Amino acid sequence: MVIGISAESMRDAVEAESGGADYLGVSPIFATPTKTDTAVPLGLAGLQAIRRAVKIPLVGIGGLNRSNAAEVVRSGADGVAVVSAIVAAEDPEQAAQDLKREIDRARRAWG
Repeated sequence: MVIGISAESMRDAVEAESGGADYLGVSPIFATPTKTDTAVPLGLAGLQAIRRAVKIPLVGIGGLNRSNAAEVVRSGADGVAVVSAIVAAEDPEQAAQDLKREIDRARRAWG
């Protein structure tokens, strides 16, 4: 069994890791129209701080798309979760492929 927990703050992240979470959904990184009941966006600096504080994998969530997903990975996320970047695209399949390509490039550059 794999347990993922949403973290909207440093405190959430540290508590989730110490409580046994296998990975964290760090959210929101940026403002997002998909969910309106979220905390204040953490931004890249917030993601980077959480990355330094925990050792488990991080998935960036919130306001992510092809233009910023790679930067989120370079800032410490192991992956990203998106909704509108794919489902609102004119060609969802192509949008998913483009997003994956950007993430793969960022992972290679990140090491």
